[in-house]
Amino acid sequence: MRRKLKNSLLLLLISPVIWAQDVLTPDAFMKIIGENHPVAKQADLRIGQSAAEVLSSKGIFDPVLAYDRDEKRLSGDQYYRYDQPELSLFTPFGIKVKTGIESSGGEYLNPQRTPGVLSYAGVELPVLRGLLLDKKRATLQKARIFQQSADVEKRSMINDLYVQALGTYWDWAAAFKQLTVLEQNLENARERLELTKVLYENGDKALADTVEAAGQVIALELDITSVRQEFLKKGVGLSEFLWDTDGEAYLPAPTVRPDTLFFNSPPELFNTGELISQLNLHPDLMIYDFKLKGLEVEQRLKRQDILPELNLKANLLSKDYYSFEGAYNPYLTNNYKFGISFNMPLFLREGRGQYQKASLKIDETQWALRLKRQQLETKIRQYDTELRALQQQIGLSQNLVANYQRLLDLEELRFSQGESSLFVINSRQNKLLDSYTKLIQLQAKYLQSWFKQQWVAGLLIS
Repeated sequence: MRRKLKNSLLLLLISPVIWAQDVLTPDAFMKIIGENHPVAKQADLRIGQSAAEVLSSKGIFDPVLAYDRDEKRLSGDQYYRYDQPELSLFTPFGIKVKTGIESSGGEYLNPQRTPGVLSYAGVELPVLRGLLLDKKRATLQKARIFQQSADVEKRSMINDLYVQALGTYWDWAAAFKQLTVLEQNLENARERLELTKVLYENGDKALADTVEAAGQVIALELDITSVRQEFLKKGVGLSEFLWDTDGEAYLPAPTVRPDTLFFNSPPELFNTGELISQLNLHPDLMIYDFKLKGLEVEQRLKRQDILPELNLKANLLSKDYYSFEGAYNPYLTNNYKFGISFNMPLFLREGRGQYQKASLKIDETQWALRLKRQQLETKIRQYDTELRALQQQIGLSQNLVANYQRLLDLEELRFSQGESSLFVINSRQNKLLDSYTKLIQLQAKYLQSWFKQQWVAGLLIS
């Protein structure tokens, strides 16, 4: 079903005929936006930032090479000398492994130090708190969730950008459509004026008829000037969305025209139930899903904080440079270093409070998700109601335009037979133009609402 919706949208956006190189189709318009607009660039940068965040979080598990040296000499005596190179690694399983060498010497060496060379290999293991999850692993998990969320956020940003751009595009197209209609009627009015002049010169028409015809031409020229100015103004508005590959906004060339084919063949309505069924894939709802996943990681981490802290440390020792022959009995009983630490707040109020806070954030986000989904469903139904009403209005308006056109044609026929006047013809023409203007406005509103419904459903970027 989703494939059906996607294909239907693409069939609408791609013009069936490229009838002039200067025609900017909705598909070409959105392609320019998706490739060059700053919002699209910012969204790509967010994806890059999320990938960098994952890389940074993985650095927690990088092997660490450390070196420590401490030495004291006084009056020619070496009190102590201590060297310790160490290689450690924090594993994704919560266990820290390390190995190193201690080289110690001096007349006043700390008794805890082993004179000479001591090599060791050991582990540090959290038995309770931090065994299943700790801050390091939680940071990596949240970074990966953020990386997945960044791509969805890009889709949401582009979805919002497209609906704004298409609203401007159809306003621009409506102004061009109205300008085309006025220019066609101006041409007819000029032909009528020339005919009236000939009839006047032959004595078949009065001078008043010529003045009436000239007045209609002037009135249409004034209307065209106003509508052309509006068309150019709407074209300037497109520059907010037109950006080149160098990151510079630009105005459409004076010869560029919109694609007005959809005014004559508006797209059919989608099934409301199908749109609602696709909402699980809506980027705005998916963002909530990723937010919940991140909060669940935080909740698991806070649950670990309730547990007592019990850490074990164990090292195998060798008084040489790694002469281990295996962890057999003498090493286990004589050559080892072992430690244990335990820590537990008696009331656990901090841990319990932090866990409750994390749980409440999850509940809050779940309610926000439910509300957002309901809002989207409501908007889809509202646009469906609006589009159905607009369909009826467009049908009635088209009938009205057709009727006024018939009346104008009949009046022109009567005028050619000497049975009518230019005043009546001009009146018929003005009513035709008014009804045509209302029809174009309804068609533009229908197209804008149709795309807004797809925007609400999250399908403009499908």
